[in-house]
Amino acid sequence: MKTSVFIPARFASTRFPGKLLEPLGDTCVLGQTVRRAIEAVGTGRVVVAADDPRLAEAASAEGVHVVMTDPSIPSGTERCLSALMLMPERVRPDAIVNLQADNPLISPLLIRDMADGITEDDEILTAAFRFDPSAGFEALFDPGEVKVVISGSRHALYFSRSIIPYVRDVEWREWTASARFHIHCGIYAYTSAMLHRICNLPVSPLEAAERLEQLRWLDNDIAIRVISASGATVGIDVPADLERARCLLASMQP
Repeated sequence: MKTSVFIPARFASTRFPGKLLEPLGDTCVLGQTVRRAIEAVGTGRVVVAADDPRLAEAASAEGVHVVMTDPSIPSGTERCLSALMLMPERVRPDAIVNLQADNPLISPLLIRDMADGITEDDEILTAAFRFDPSAGFEALFDPGEVKVVISGSRHALYFSRSIIPYVRDVEWREWTASARFHIHCGIYAYTSAMLHRICNLPVSPLEAAERLEQLRWLDNDIAIRVISASGATVGIDVPADLERARCLLASMQP
């Protein structure tokens, strides 16, 4: 199966406008994300779906293919589909990894695992890491950290901004010692056929309630397999996240 990594890149951001062009190391946030994708699968299998010429320029500087998409597209998943359909049919991949553009320190190994793991039998793939109790129970309250409950066959049972699972008959301060909690990583892989299908489904009640698009898929009985990630990633949502990423990147330099 021919798989490419698509990076949907949107300039506007409610909490941090223009964050993808903020300096990070010797490039910008988007440039660092693109480099992780290149390390995982090679330059020829990375596509940036941009909505702004400035993003296109930053991505082109890294040597990858850029597809310009409509700024009004509401989600990264739909932007991936738009980019796919704008590509010549002869070069469209059979499957894509949807890598968030604001995830500049993601492990290339995880990206590669996603690209290698998508199959006709597992048409949607995502990733999660086990919550580290040393982070403190309060960290689980953060609605920005999406929690996922995973079945024994490694399929998602539910995603939530709330704490799941609920541990009955245990004092809440002991929950992390009594149950396993998993944090969802915002990376997906889909077959092209499945990408078409999920983008044509109507918004579901669960999705509307939690503002999580993957609940639309579960609402429609679509199985989502979850692979294990080795640890947390650094998504750039607010300026403080960028400073944290800069510190981590500096610590990784030889």
